Amino acid sequence: MKRLLNSIAFLALATVLAAGPVLAQEAQPAAQPLPQTTEPQPDTQPQPAAQPAPEATQAEPEAQPQPAAVPQTQNMQSQSLYRINGGDTLHISVYGERDLDRDVAVEPDGGIAFPLVGNLNARGMTLSELQKKIADALRAGNMLPNVTDPEVTVSLVKSSGNSFSVIGQVKQPGTFVTDTQVDVMQALSLAGGLTPFASKSRIIVLRRDGGGAQTKLPFDYSAVEDGEKLDTNVLLQGGDVVVVPQAGLGF
Repeated sequence: MKRLLNSIAFLALATVLAAGPVLAQEAQPAAQPLPQTTEPQPDTQPQPAAQPAPEATQAEPEAQPQPAAVPQTQNMQSQSLYRINGGDTLHISVYGERDLDRDVAVEPDGGIAFPLVGNLNARGMTLSELQKKIADALRAGNMLPNVTDPEVTVSLVKSSGNSFSVIGQVKQPGTFVTDTQVDVMQALSLAGGLTPFASKSRIIVLRRDGGGAQTKLPFDYSAVEDGEKLDTNVLLQGGDVVVVPQAGLGF
């Protein structure tokens, strides 16, 4: 019996000794994991490619000087050669005289009325010729004895009296009114040009003078077209009639 009790006591002691380390481990608190230091990660996003340095702004091209306006010499020449007709409207002025600055209508017979001068016949005169005539009249009447020719200005406002007719073998015959004088070639162009049946070499211009007498001016379209007889391409006057006959017929 005594030996049995000693064996039990020995087993109990061995059990206690074996369980001691286990209980000690359970009694210790669980080890906390060390905090991990997070290192900054490099920026993995792709960086935009480096932009090339902007080129120097190109200098604006220097402004080219604009050519001066071409004087309308043809129009000025037409004005200087223009012959006054009945129905025209003129502007007449005298330097320093406001009462003598006005528009003047030319009567059908060519007459005009102007203060300090009275009635004048201007039909068939150029603008410069009428300018001198008015200046002479002002000096002669002792109204403005010291006035000079350049102090009198005459300009064409409206050339309603500058009408002409084109008849015969043209595409658009009729009567035409222009603001400036035209020559025979221009008149034929306004009439649409010649028909295939026109006689180019026997065109004529019928014109009446101040006394009513009629004259006939020959015009060779073919010669002027080829650069010959350019002096026959005359400026038309008010009331002129351009006649284009049919080829093969006399006139």
